Amino acid sequence: MIQKKLKIIHLATVVLALIGMLFVLWLQYYRGMFPCPLCILQRVLWIAIGLVSLSAFFVSRQIWLAKCFLVMNIFFACLGLLVSGRQVYLQHLPPESVPACLPDLATLLNLLPLQKVVQIIFQGSGDCALVHKIWFGFSLAEISFAGFVFIFILFLFTLIFFSRFFIYSKI
Repeated sequence: MIQKKLKIIHLATVVLALIGMLFVLWLQYYRGMFPCPLCILQRVLWIAIGLVSLSAFFVSRQIWLAKCFLVMNIFFACLGLLVSGRQVYLQHLPPESVPACLPDLATLLNLLPLQKVVQIIFQGSGDCALVHKIWFGFSLAEISFAGFVFIFILFLFTLIFFSRFFIYSKI
């Protein structure tokens, strides 16, 4: 019974990540809204959450493996909260405090070591502070932040319930 519920949660997460990725790709290719470096990191984290959930949907038959998948999704959701939270912060800065624009991510990766690129990305750029109001007046970064909060809470409560279920059950 608990495995069916876990499979439903993982499948719903895969569908959520897939819909989100299709939406941002539509925005990029059909509406001309190209992603900033922080947006790209958020996409990578959504893909990671989707892939972990897809893997869990197919292979989580053992208790320890199912818990590992839950913990990995919690970890990726926390990283997503950091990245999208930073972008929301940059978007709410006054215009005179917005950092200068940077070259695109591919150029940065070609010219600098990865550690320096990550440091520069989290300092932010003018591109990351640009606000596109998409849905009910919320920016993509705010929507993504809300999605990461939802995933974090969902998998944290699932892990807590899952752990309690197997402590008190013989299955």
